[in-house]
Amino acid sequence: MSLTKIAILCPLISVDAPQPLRFREFIKYWENHYEITVLAYQAGEEMSLVNRSTKLRTLNFTLPGRFLIKSRLKKKQTGATPLRKFKAANALVKSAAKSININQWFFPDIFIVEYRNIRKRLEELISETRPDVLIISTSPFTLMLLPKFLKKKFPNLTIIVDTGDPFYGNSSDYARSLIHRLFSKRIEAYCLSAADLLVVPTDILRSHYLKYFNKLISGDRVRVIEQGINNVFTGISEISAKERHYPVQAIYAGSFYRRLREPFELYKAVLLFRESEIRLKIFGNTREFFDPPAADPRFIKGGLITTDELASEYMKSDFIVFIDNAYGVQVPGKLNEVLAVKRPLLYIYQDEKAPSYQLVKGLGGIIMARNNSVSIKDGIESIATGEYVISWDRNTSGMRYESLARKYRLLIDGLERVKPAT
Repeated sequence: MSLTKIAILCPLISVDAPQPLRFREFIKYWENHYEITVLAYQAGEEMSLVNRSTKLRTLNFTLPGRFLIKSRLKKKQTGATPLRKFKAANALVKSAAKSININQWFFPDIFIVEYRNIRKRLEELISETRPDVLIISTSPFTLMLLPKFLKKKFPNLTIIVDTGDPFYGNSSDYARSLIHRLFSKRIEAYCLSAADLLVVPTDILRSHYLKYFNKLISGDRVRVIEQGINNVFTGISEISAKERHYPVQAIYAGSFYRRLREPFELYKAVLLFRESEIRLKIFGNTREFFDPPAADPRFIKGGLITTDELASEYMKSDFIVFIDNAYGVQVPGKLNEVLAVKRPLLYIYQDEKAPSYQLVKGLGGIIMARNNSVSIKDGIESIATGEYVISWDRNTSGMRYESLARKYRLLIDGLERVKPAT
């Protein structure tokens, strides 16, 4: 059977997060091979994020969804954000409200309030377009509830579940709740029992699924398609000793999470240097709880920026900072990106047994530092003085989206050889 029609459910495809970015890039390389329809929420930028030959079906938030989800989606910001010591009372209240992790009050997550809405629109799309393959990005996790229902209604539909993180064994704070610990494995098993194929970004995650769900899903139904690297990052040239800055320019781009990935020891390390010695730029959708000391020239908070703007910032930096997860089986989606850039990488870790640690150990241009201020300070000093092995052979050559899209296509085109889910 020649598979030509593909439907992709990626509700927040315009958001700069690993899963939406992944599918925006894949679509660029799939459009000449498949007839693609994407189902996503109307958030204002979708039409510019998928090419003209890709059909876009938009979802509209329900009233609860507008209040609980859409209102909390932060708009993209560009440029540096000043760090103020004092704020108006109403601004503090709004900030506090947005910082509350409401996922912990919903199961599987906050998108459960939109589940029936998404399911209805997806049913309509499948009935009208009759796709050969449906790819479900399980970000958010609520979408795990769909495969079982869809298989009953559309038994001949081939369903691929693409997940960047496990639901059972997830590292996030809300995964520590009692209801999550009691029911997360059952929910994920419910999803996997109806999926024809599960796609994960690392071999470590594949091993996780085969360990805990081996009675439901065999090895040939769990495939690895890595998180890709945008070409703008691989094209950044190496910086010479003459081009290094004073003060030294460091950059961190990504998110912070309580207990899992905190920046406070990094801040303490930076404060051990004089104001004339270092600048740390921080980019990403970070909560104010994680803000560095206010009005200190050593810190610049840059907010959310585009991929091209981030590449420009990497180019202007002397080194990149990466903070690994303190626990769990998840590999942060940023890892391949920062490895691809020809800059020294200050890799801050908590556990030598962590999956990411195993991936970067022994690579050139990596300065390892434990997540404490003294070790981080030593790492920064070794970078500033050039005391590290200069090598950019970091095993990222096969991680470009063009290569991964081709790898994914081979997987899709070979689906008739995979025993279907029952």
